[in-house]
Amino acid sequence: MEGAGTLVLAASAILLGLALLALLGPAHPSRLAAAWIAMVGFVGLASFSFWRGYQLKQSAVPVSYDLPSDPPGPHRLTLYRRGLCPGYRCRLLRRSDHRFDPDLLSKLRLCDWRITKCEHLTLSKHRFDSDGVLEFGSELSEVVLCYETTPEVQRLLSETVLELRGPAGFQKVIAQGLAMSQTAMAVYLGGLLLAAVGAGAQRRRLRRTDRPVAGP
Repeated sequence: MEGAGTLVLAASAILLGLALLALLGPAHPSRLAAAWIAMVGFVGLASFSFWRGYQLKQSAVPVSYDLPSDPPGPHRLTLYRRGLCPGYRCRLLRRSDHRFDPDLLSKLRLCDWRITKCEHLTLSKHRFDSDGVLEFGSELSEVVLCYETTPEVQRLLSETVLELRGPAGFQKVIAQGLAMSQTAMAVYLGGLLLAAVGAGAQRRRLRRTDRPVAGP
């Protein structure tokens, strides 16, 4: 991440130099081309910042999964990692108000909830804790939640949803990333405007130099 940030800063400095060269330098076709290059570059950086901000917003929004329970027996539910989140945070909540209910969790312990993953040559198994939270870091784009259903818990599962979001510690990273993305977007749009002004200035200077000089 630090290397990518350094690369972006270096590219921004180069594009800013090209824009200033076109704005302040004497008329020359190469300076007009430099302004166009700067405009394209700033558009690309602004688009990247917008895309990054969109991914961070997606990472901050939790998603709810229904829990299939019919027929009784083993079930598998595929969970997909949210945006740029470095892992998973699952929680069992009441469907009616999306709140945690300890009594409901104790009754659903019979389902033998588990997520087993193999990552970096390491096999690990994760289960819900006493607060109804199952959280772990992972680079996998999807994991599978396995559980068992019986006639006794089928009705309870219909009243339960699984909430999936990023790990708790990642929320602060999301907030900081969104602020930086918005700041970068404003800077890149300002650079685009500067490059456009520089291109206009070069076109005017080139037109003046192309005009024939009147004789005595």
